[in-house]
Amino acid sequence: MIESEIDRVVIYGWQGSLIQVFKNDKLID
Repeated sequence: MIESEIDRVVIYGWQGSLIQVFKNDKLID
């Protein structure tokens, strides 16, 4: 499950702004 979350962070990380949103959502907590 953690790997899947990280994958999404990496994918959305390309846009930069979205990665912050995921952090706020505690997705990669």
